[in-house]
Parts: sequence; structure tokens; C-alpha cells
Amino acid sequence: MSDIKQRLRAYWYCTQRLDKLYDKYHAIRARAEKMTPAYSLAPGGGSGDMADTVAMVVQLEHDYQDELRQLRDTMKEVEAIISSLDDYRMRVIMEDRYIHFEKWEQIAVDRHYSYRYVIELHGMALKILGEK
Repeated sequence: MSDIKQRLRAYWYCTQRLDKLYDKYHAIRARAEKMTPAYSLAPGGGSGDMADTVAMVVQLEHDYQDELRQLRDTMKEVEAIISSLDDYRMRVIMEDRYIHFEKWEQIAVDRHYSYRYVIELHGMALKILGEK
């Protein structure tokens, strides 16, 4: 059962990682856009720094897109796991918990269930998913 929980919790990790990648990408891109070419009369110019920065931005963008695809695949996998539940009550609780990151108390209030019933449905869902 802990294996399935770990797979479901991967969704949270993916959202956190996406935020960090987004911030890093835009920070480097903003830095690169502020650069201006430096010209020199010496052979070879003085544009090495700019060329290096552009190459770094291009590589970062490529890496960003690769990791973005991997993270999205993981997120889709979690969504598919949850969608495989036949009982809509379990599906909604699992979505609220693992995709929307809601607390147990909030799920119970939103769904008009008791706290104990939410925990019980969650346990049954984990058991079903662990057997698939």
C-alpha cells in the first residue's frame, strides 16, 4: 500500500519541481535578455560571454522541455491511477487529496462526509489501487 501512496504523492513533487524549473528558466532567460554584445578591436571580438550565455539558455530550454515532458507523464500516470477507481466517491477523495492537495478535514467538509468516512474511503481506495 505504501508503494501506491508514494506513486500518488509524486504528483505533489512534480508540481513543486515544475515551479522551480519555471523560476530558474525565466531567471536565466531574463539575465540573458539584459546582456548586450561587447565589441572589441582585438581579433575574436569580445562576444564570447554572450555566445556562451545564449548557448546556456538554449541548452537550458532543451533540458527544461525534456524534464517538463517527464513530469507531465508522471502527473498523467497519477491521474490515470486515480481514474481507474470505479467508485466516484473514492475517485473524488483521491483527487482532492493527491491532485488538489487538500487536507482531510477540508475534504470532509466539502463533500459533506464525516472525517472518519473520508479516511475509510481513502483506505479502501488505497487497497483497491494496491491490488491493481
